[in-house]
Amino acid sequence: MFVISSAIDQTDAYHTVERRMSDGLRESGSSVTITSLTNAIAFFIGVNSSINALSSFCLFAGVGVIFLYLSSLTIFAAFMTYDINRQMNKRTDCFGLCCCKETSVLFCRRKFLTENQKQWPFYGSKSEYVERLDYTTLTQKFLHLHFSKRLLTNSGICLVLLIWTCLIILAINACEHLTIDFRTSYLINGDSYIK
Repeated sequence: MFVISSAIDQTDAYHTVERRMSDGLRESGSSVTITSLTNAIAFFIGVNSSINALSSFCLFAGVGVIFLYLSSLTIFAAFMTYDINRQMNKRTDCFGLCCCKETSVLFCRRKFLTENQKQWPFYGSKSEYVERLDYTTLTQKFLHLHFSKRLLTNSGICLVLLIWTCLIILAINACEHLTIDFRTSYLINGDSYIK
């Protein structure tokens, strides 16, 4: 998420939301994808360990890395888009409590903004967007031409919301049935001379 945020922050603030998100995800998408996949593969290889505790940890961590990657490309990217829209509409976050205009009473009529915050541009318009088609990796090309196009359709948005709703329900159900069963023997290999 930090890599994606940094890449989006480095885009030109005068560009549109679509262009900033496209440029930011293009720059960070391939590195996030490769890092997440290699980490997940390394953890999944660790599942073959003969130590039960290590094997369980590796499975849990590998699945966690995969879901973190998917949530970064779907949910986090959606919140970043919302936040950039909020900034371009010159709405402040009022310490996260509401989204109001900078000149409103709730935001103390801009008294606490620095000069840089008052001068921040955010003047892009949709007519400025020109799609870039230069790709440095196949991952960038796949994420831009196939993944993002399908994800941004109405059926893609509904599918993502349905999947995440099912996962949240599954996680809540699993938490209700969670039991703690810890023994030190889980940390020792079965054929070890230490028993």
